[in-house]
Amino acid sequence: MNRALALVFVVFCFVATLPLGDVLAKESREDTRALCQIHCLGNVSEELSRVSISVTHGPHIDELQETSLIAQLHARTPAVDVLRLLADRLERAGALVTRPEDGSSSLFVEGVFSVRIEDIVGIETAITFCDRPLGMMSLKRVRPSAVAGKLSMKALLVDSDGDSREFRTFGVGVTGSDTGHTVCERFYEASLAEGWLPFRAQTDQWSPNRRKDSKAMESTEISLNAEGWALLLTSG
Repeated sequence: MNRALALVFVVFCFVATLPLGDVLAKESREDTRALCQIHCLGNVSEELSRVSISVTHGPHIDELQETSLIAQLHARTPAVDVLRLLADRLERAGALVTRPEDGSSSLFVEGVFSVRIEDIVGIETAITFCDRPLGMMSLKRVRPSAVAGKLSMKALLVDSDGDSREFRTFGVGVTGSDTGHTVCERFYEASLAEGWLPFRAQTDQWSPNRRKDSKAMESTEISLNAEGWALLLTSG
């Protein structure tokens, strides 16, 4: 039996050209697409768990496409197989992809504007914009869950002279009773304490914006190890 068919109960791919609204009109003046790394660890932990990953990408900022992997996966499906299925769909949509190699759990995609991960049960996910800072993070509760977890950020900072680089990290706990508002509020307070001057356009959003010490952010990794959430990251 085909390996993908053995792992996947229902899978389909959605590819669409996104309408150009005010946001994209603004972004067309500054190309914020990034080289993106999607890193996943673990295995699907529940039988026929729904997995949803969407990547908005394109060769030009005014020609963005959203490619989605939406699937019901059997328990014990490895994270690397989820990434390989997503890579298949991105390649069919014309994206420039570096597929996971043996022993690797990372997928690289060029020209990424945003990534949305929704409730991959049992799999810890980290999204890195390798050559751009994070623009905005949105976090929404999509189903109840009693399982606690963690949301964290790791950023590469550089001084104005470009000679000094350092990683800065911080994170907050996520509980079963949390909402997107309460987690992002907690994330906001933690980031202030770590030297950021963040911004929240809405209560369930968070943006690193800038730092008190004026250091620039070259790359950003956001990781989520919690069930029942939809995480949307936009490059900045």
